[in-house]
Amino acid sequence: MSPPAASSPLSWDLLGAFLAVMRTGSLSGASRALGVAQPTVRRQIEALEEALGVVLFTRSPSGLIPTESAAATLPYAESMAGGRGALDARDRAVDNVGALLGAGADGQAEALDLPASAFAGALMRVLAMHLRRKEPALSRLAPGLRTWARRMSRPPERLRWTGPSRHAPARGRSPFVPTTGLEVMPEGLGRGRPTIGEEQVAANQQLRILSAVASLARTKGFTQTTVADINALAGVDNRVFYRLFSDKQDAFLALHALGLEYVIDATTRAFFSVDGWPERSWRAGQAFIDLLELDPLVEYIGFVEAYSVGPAAIQRIEESHTAFAVLMQEGLALGVPVERDVGRTMIELSIAAIFELVYRHARGEGGEISERLPDIAHLWLAPLIGLDRSDAFIDGALAAHSSPTR
Repeated sequence: MSPPAASSPLSWDLLGAFLAVMRTGSLSGASRALGVAQPTVRRQIEALEEALGVVLFTRSPSGLIPTESAAATLPYAESMAGGRGALDARDRAVDNVGALLGAGADGQAEALDLPASAFAGALMRVLAMHLRRKEPALSRLAPGLRTWARRMSRPPERLRWTGPSRHAPARGRSPFVPTTGLEVMPEGLGRGRPTIGEEQVAANQQLRILSAVASLARTKGFTQTTVADINALAGVDNRVFYRLFSDKQDAFLALHALGLEYVIDATTRAFFSVDGWPERSWRAGQAFIDLLELDPLVEYIGFVEAYSVGPAAIQRIEESHTAFAVLMQEGLALGVPVERDVGRTMIELSIAAIFELVYRHARGEGGEISERLPDIAHLWLAPLIGLDRSDAFIDGALAAHSSPTR
């Protein structure tokens, strides 16, 4: 039996309530497991049933009995709440594709000069993005993919970027990076009636909740965090939380949006602080790396935990590609001219490859993030201006700012 089709994207709180009831067999057991009131669990189950258009449980003296529709929904809910295990499975699939691509290149005159996992991950990201947009004719991506791969290829004896680079961190910090991170908790308002206005009170409470969400994302992850956890750490009650956010997912999405706002603001201001597209790109990359180094939570929440928060966060990641794509457009004019659709696909692949590299680092691969600036610059510059010009620029920038240890 296929899982029921929802009329709209499902909240992760609804799926969490469903899984808790399936595991405990009762509303009271699910309430204790989730740390929320029993009426809240009942409302969440009713909302899920309404969204799916089915009955999930029937009542009996011994508790709630799952229906056939509940049994059909269970695998979907478990896969959506898979957390680290689901990400591990995803990464293994990408690595397997990368290994196949690498094996297919043996004996050829040229090979891709980038990590196989970055290429496989970028390809899967771009295809998934177009499928989610319900864009027809994925075959239209083929010319851009071939052009991008050709520009990223060179003879095997000249390969340089197939593994992580090892360079000493650049001296100084980008002036465009904020000085505080997502996890910095504002001071509480204390007991008694606040002496500030209602808007300032709400802003303080919202920031405290977001700071708590950031801390819990690091220590427990989205799927294991409850609203009760968030309230306890933020020092607020349910009344305050639900006045500011509709549910746990809404709070995580607000934090995710704030992290992406930090990234886009810092990189954009750094990009336009100098002249010349390669130099602009390097400055933007420095700001990007410095921000992730200053606040690793931006990296983790923006590039890893978003996949646990759900479709809305994934869509926001994909929408952020557009902001970076604008910064890449200038580079198209510096290389061999290409058709508009080809250029668009090339830019999508470069950004997706960079996101894959950062995602892998956030999951524990590749040493210090401060050492990854040359790799990111390579993925950004080389497809548009060519491997040799890109290498020469990166070498010059490294000589000016740091000492290579590779």
